[in-house]
Amino acid sequence: MAVRMFRVYLSNHTEFPLIKVYDHHCGNSLTRGIWTPGGWEPPSIIEAKTEQAWQAESSGIATGTEGYVKYKIGKVPLVVPGGPPPKPELADTIYIYWNNPFVGVTSAKGSSSVSDVHPDCDAPDESQGTTFADPNSQFEVHSTRHTEDGTAVPSPLDGNEGPILFEVPIAPIVVFGELHIIEHAWVRFDIRTKGSVRQALPLAYDSSTGLRRMFQTSARTKSLRLIFQ
Repeated sequence: MAVRMFRVYLSNHTEFPLIKVYDHHCGNSLTRGIWTPGGWEPPSIIEAKTEQAWQAESSGIATGTEGYVKYKIGKVPLVVPGGPPPKPELADTIYIYWNNPFVGVTSAKGSSSVSDVHPDCDAPDESQGTTFADPNSQFEVHSTRHTEDGTAVPSPLDGNEGPILFEVPIAPIVVFGELHIIEHAWVRFDIRTKGSVRQALPLAYDSSTGLRRMFQTSARTKSLRLIFQ
């Protein structure tokens, strides 16, 4: 098993699909992480009202995983009677970044912007925008962070969740980090339209064990994608 992992659950609570436009592992050929084998790459599309996941891990000796994924909100234009089916028009950018180094601090960031977002690592020349996303997006990012034992911790925090260094929901960015390394870290980011009701997706789970069972990090849990198929 890899010495460092980071799993991201992305819950799309909007009426639009999320369409992936870019993903990247940061670092050089010796330190760059990989997607966990077995279908853990970021999905190309996350349909409206669904949740999917991806997972990155370290590859090599004394290395971690750092990277980011960019999605676009796929707004469907007006349908022209008798015309071809319309294709979604790419709108606001959803930016998800994580860093789980071999030595340092486990952290992640999620944001929404009307323009591109300058990534926190290995920014390509064509990347526009700033690291701090444009605040005028009609969409917003929230987070639910998970402790190592699988317990879900909602945001904002109330100070009783454990060794969390910070979690700062400063619109349009949610940033969180740890005082230390979490070897196998994970987080859920929720994408919502501003002003919408904060209601959880209708996840199917065993009521006798609760959500904790669903979100355990054991080998038996592979992906939430199956729930929505």
